[in-house]
Amino acid sequence: MAVIAAVREMPAYVESPLLLRLCLCIALLLTTAPARADLASEAELIASSWSAHAAKTKRLAPVFLEYGRVQTIALPPSAFDQTTSSCTTVAFLTERSTDFVIGLDPIATPKRRRATEAQRSVAGVVTLVRCGEEKASLARASVELRVARAALEVVVAEGTAPMPSLTTLLPDRATGPLAPLVDAGPQLPLDPLDIRAKRAETRARRAGASYVRRATLRPDFHGSGLELLELAEGCHVIELFAEAAELGPIDLDAEARDVVTERVLARDRSESADARLELCVGTPSAVKLVFAGAQGAVEVLMSDALYPLANGLPSTWGPRARAGMAAALRRRQVRDLPHAPEASWLGIAGPTRVPVELTPGSCYLAVAAAARGDLRYMTLAAHVDGRTALDSNAGWVDGTTVAFCAEKRGRAALEVDARGLGVAWVLSLWKVGSVTLGEER
Repeated sequence: MAVIAAVREMPAYVESPLLLRLCLCIALLLTTAPARADLASEAELIASSWSAHAAKTKRLAPVFLEYGRVQTIALPPSAFDQTTSSCTTVAFLTERSTDFVIGLDPIATPKRRRATEAQRSVAGVVTLVRCGEEKASLARASVELRVARAALEVVVAEGTAPMPSLTTLLPDRATGPLAPLVDAGPQLPLDPLDIRAKRAETRARRAGASYVRRATLRPDFHGSGLELLELAEGCHVIELFAEAAELGPIDLDAEARDVVTERVLARDRSESADARLELCVGTPSAVKLVFAGAQGAVEVLMSDALYPLANGLPSTWGPRARAGMAAALRRRQVRDLPHAPEASWLGIAGPTRVPVELTPGSCYLAVAAAARGDLRYMTLAAHVDGRTALDSNAGWVDGTTVAFCAEKRGRAALEVDARGLGVAWVLSLWKVGSVTLGEER
């Protein structure tokens, strides 16, 4: 009403309908503050609302997540104390469009005889309620992000009963009724180890593997194991097969790590009976293989298929950059390059734009790879002739590649965006063919 009164008292020279509407809009914009809730305020709202129903409520420090890296959530010890019959309610909150999974049995601990307990987010929220003895499972909580990066808020409440639903506090997170999960049924019978390994060898030979070797691994009583592997130069596909038992379905998980730096080279946490790792090494290397999920101290068979590195890869920048380029090319089904790169550039973490001179009517392949540092995420884009070709490593491998053609202009811009700690990268460019204007490609 105050705004309307102010408009009415304006001088006569602004009494035209158009000017009145304009003045009214400006006044409303200046006097009305936008009501927008951010993630921190939503977490604070949950904590303050739950405090009225709980004996103890705590909002933990925000957790910053990266894609592909499982993060353990350290809840207060009282939250999983089995000596009391109280209930613990935990709310995990991110942005509404963020996808993540909360697990209660990470690979850092020996695998249980039952399947891993996990819950996927809906509208950026996961709520766990555990009472009595069930609270013990909260001691092994972990989160895995399914997008590039996000911040996670955690609110813990302990009381005699579960806390009120979050949809009453955050109505914008309500999604309506959800269909119940369908049981996929029991796991299909597994063939003997030798037959499964022979199938893997046949697949590898048909895909161009130069050789395939087998080895027998012996896990401990918990079904976990650690092996030191000597890998030849090239790209490897390592598959693990475990003997079946009567203790439930098999779910093998595995990681390959650098012996010196403990950097994760490949990881498999799928819900599959067998584990599969794909990695490249630019020089003969020692790799630590960590696996879990076998049903006790049973036989585990390993198959290692070797694929040679693509011809034309530079070795000037060290074995890691060479391996990252090889992994990026293998992901795009590029087996060989016609010659050494025409040009190469070095860069560091952050967005970097590289102008390049091209030959009109020619096609090119650009490959970027990390040479050192802890790479979290890398994208490579090529801007040419008003078009953009983009590729991302999605946090899986050390490199990325794009292919493009210069039809009209002799200039382009390559853009590398590398995120991580102490990252240095190499970008190389190959001319791989030509294109005639008007021809279909």
